[in-house]
This record gives sequence, C-alpha cells and structure tokens, in this order.
Amino acid sequence: MRMTPALWRIGILCGLLVGAQLVVRFLLDTFAPPAPNGYGPRSTMTTLLAVATFLVTGFAAGYRTRRVGSGVLAAVIASAVGHAIGILVTLVLFFTVIRHDLTMIRTFEMTGGFDETFFLPVMLLPIVAGLGLVGGSIGIGLGSMSRGLRTAGRT
Repeated sequence: MRMTPALWRIGILCGLLVGAQLVVRFLLDTFAPPAPNGYGPRSTMTTLLAVATFLVTGFAAGYRTRRVGSGVLAAVIASAVGHAIGILVTLVLFFTVIRHDLTMIRTFEMTGGFDETFFLPVMLLPIVAGLGLVGGSIGIGLGSMSRGLRTAGRT
C-alpha cells in the first residue's frame, strides 16, 4: 500500500485529536481525581471518544483513498501519534509534579501508572486496526454510493 500525503494528514490530524483526549484525561485524573470507585463514567467517556475517533479516522481514509487498508493504516498512525503525545505529557508531568506528592503518586498508580502509559497502546493496536477497518469499509461504501449518485444524474 502506498502512503499518500492525504493518508498521513488524516492519520496525524486524528492522532492530534487522540493525543488531546489522552492529555485531558490524564490532567483530570491528576488534578481532579474522582472518588476511588468513581472512574467509571470518565473511563466510559474516554473509551467512547477513542472508538469514535478511530472509526472516523478509518472512514475518512477509506472514503478518500477507496482502500480498506488505508482506514487501518490511518487509525494505527493516529494511535501512534496520539499515544506518543500522551507518553510525552505523562513523563513531563510525572517528573515535574507527580513524583513530589505522595497522594498524586498513589493516584497515578491507581489509574494505571507507567504500565498503562507504555503497554496499553500496544495492547490496543488490534482493536484500533479493527476500528480503522470498519470505518474504512463504511467510508468506501458511502463514498461509492455518493459517487454513483453524482454520476447517475449525468446520463
């Protein structure tokens, strides 16, 4: 598969969105943690936003390139970019703020710590690829329908 500039743009743009989601979630967990058993709604919202972002990434790539593999590739690029941003922000915040406060260290560990920071992106790759595949397939289908409707009126 050829990596077109459009595919990179879609992946990087959506990756910035994923990174922003991860940073906001991390900042909220760090500076406004809920009660120890109150992370459910926040986790649900983060998960739904991520799923929607990867589906839209795959959709945009599939629609643009008319290739299912483009949806997968764009979603994986978005995940890599977003998680790289998340890792960078986590490291900066940990070494400048969190490590100096025992309560923040406990909260950091309770929310996954460095295990989640470094290993969750790798564990999520098959799911991200699957969401990109679904989004890409929908993008190809809707794209071919809309292109068919545009050309049907010309005959």
